[in-house]
Amino acid sequence: MQRRLHIILFFLFLSTYTYGQDINYGVWTQAGVSFDIAKDLKASVSEMYRQDLQTPIRRAYITELGLKYDLSKKWSVAGEYRLKMIPSEYRNRIALSANFREGMGIFDLYVRSKLQYEWRQYGSPESAWRNRFKMRFDYFKDVKPYVSYELFINKNNEEINLTTYRGSVGVDWELNKHNAFDIYIITDQEIYEASPTLDLIFGVSYEYKFK
Repeated sequence: MQRRLHIILFFLFLSTYTYGQDINYGVWTQAGVSFDIAKDLKASVSEMYRQDLQTPIRRAYITELGLKYDLSKKWSVAGEYRLKMIPSEYRNRIALSANFREGMGIFDLYVRSKLQYEWRQYGSPESAWRNRFKMRFDYFKDVKPYVSYELFINKNNEEINLTTYRGSVGVDWELNKHNAFDIYIITDQEIYEASPTLDLIFGVSYEYKFK
């Protein structure tokens, strides 16, 4: 089983180094709370700080509000609003997503398809369609390693392009029924650029669940 996981990780990160490119390093931190509004409806609020380690001015403060409704044990839908503040402007984003989960023995497969629309203080609005596939190793009780892969299709003005793919490895760590951490490494890779940039991001998020 460990061998299979190592193979998945190898191919995930090998794909991010297939081009000559510059690497930008960054750190993401996030803290939030979630609570039940009704039996199948959950709300969440979080604050995030993102920092580019090589260019200090590249930083962002993000506030996010979300709602998630469970249609069944496998299917759910979600909506979110995000306010992103960077040194030169602020940006607003709304998003809707459909989520699917399937147990596969000691693995859990998660699929998310998200449509998002962002409008900015300066510049043209931009929309995107994102599709993420996540495989989590669900053998241990509290610590659950995972890998994920996500594709971004962006629409800016009249152009629609496959712009980015994002790979990640991480660990979901549930301390107890109220406290949970997500510790991860993300590789964000530009596509079809003459000089593509790779963002290598180290992150941690914390969530407190009211139950």
